[in-house]
Amino acid sequence: MPYKPPLLFQAPGQWQSTKTESTGLPPGQQLVLMFATPYLTSWGNKKENYVLQQIYQWANITLALVTIHLSEYSLFEVTCEHDFKAFQYTLQGYGFAALYNHGCIPLYEGTYTLQYIPKGSHKVILSAGTYHYFYMISDTFLSTPTSIDPHIDAQNQYTEKGKNNSVVTRLPMDHRVKDLIRRLLELPGNEPEVPFTTISIITKLNRHYYRQINNMVGEPKPIDFRAWVNTFLANNMDISVRQLIQKIKQDFSMEATTLRNYWIKSGHKKDSPRASFKKLRFEYALYLIAVENLSSKQAQEQLGFKNHSNFVEEFNNYFGYPPNQIDKFLIR
Repeated sequence: MPYKPPLLFQAPGQWQSTKTESTGLPPGQQLVLMFATPYLTSWGNKKENYVLQQIYQWANITLALVTIHLSEYSLFEVTCEHDFKAFQYTLQGYGFAALYNHGCIPLYEGTYTLQYIPKGSHKVILSAGTYHYFYMISDTFLSTPTSIDPHIDAQNQYTEKGKNNSVVTRLPMDHRVKDLIRRLLELPGNEPEVPFTTISIITKLNRHYYRQINNMVGEPKPIDFRAWVNTFLANNMDISVRQLIQKIKQDFSMEATTLRNYWIKSGHKKDSPRASFKKLRFEYALYLIAVENLSSKQAQEQLGFKNHSNFVEEFNNYFGYPPNQIDKFLIR
């Protein structure tokens, strides 16, 4: 019997009647975990929206490559039937998840964390587009005695607060992390060595995480500029755009022109750093209003906008509707 995914994705309420489930890959799927079982949940008049989970389960290890494709702004639920700790990597896209009884998880491209996921119903809000996530669960590696690996103690201290209704700080996916995940994605299907190679890669990802925890303070110039900036943005969502830019310029010892050039080289060819950061803040404002049920005034204050009228006007310019009319573009 196929392994049941740890996370069960639900179609937005108004599309529930169109929801279908299957075990095939959608046309044009780019990322494929060759040795995994696909679980496809689709909805919409033409099944144009879907969540594909490619699940691999062996012994006490679970790996999942998740692709979400949406044709419109969507808010949907994700059900977790039991508690677990998982490494969660955002490979592509920017969005937000509301972890039940914990708070907001910023799902920013190039960032990851080891997060405690409680049993219950969680929420995800995303704009139209394609998103790729990878997560892995392994009780064995997450409970290794500290006498065997001293780095484990750092993990215990760093993630224990996850059980106390907290969201853990995110880390940048550096070149080492990306290379190890790439190796997982390139493993062939139905080969006898897959389980053992998988264990080896997971162990390396696990140890690298602990090293990053120990070294994340005092590294002002990491190799992957984009991943570092996205991590900083994810961990500082409530400060103003001006403060964000000042902090980044200070940490990297660069002027505004240099920051802009680095930003363009890292893949943001259409928008300046200021414009990109501003977009993410309005996406976060939508999350606060739609998911956490804040008023537009409360969202404005939390995001540090001084004038409510200006906030409403800019929100309207970005989404095409004011904060009190989000149901005109958000499917939920």
